[in-house]
Amino acid sequence: MAVINGNSLLLSIGGQTIGCTTNTTFSSQNEVIDVTCKDNDGAKQNLPGGNTATITFEMFFNPSSTFGLSDILPYHQDGTLINWHFGDNTNLTMHGEGYINQLEIGAPLNGGVTVSGTIDVSGSWTYSET
Repeated sequence: MAVINGNSLLLSIGGQTIGCTTNTTFSSQNEVIDVTCKDNDGAKQNLPGGNTATITFEMFFNPSSTFGLSDILPYHQDGTLINWHFGDNTNLTMHGEGYINQLEIGAPLNGGVTVSGTIDVSGSWTYSET
């Protein structure tokens, strides 16, 4: 089994790959509903809840990117539901919808301007690998 190079996994919005990304992370968490009661002497009991998923991304600000900050910003400002894709279409691929609910621009001393953001996944998402 070969390890997949992270460089090959890209994040796309509406079919357009985000340019100049440096890191992308998909995170999923299953919620838990606490139903602990006195009847069982307080022993912890849970029921399964919903699923919460987010995608965080980091990129360098590059005005000449084919899909960059100027393309992403309107989705964030308008609260537009987006279609996202994360993967390489060969080894690992994930799809879903969500909202870009957080954007941050960083301007470090003697460093490249960075943009980071968070997509809050809305509804179910799919995963496949070959």
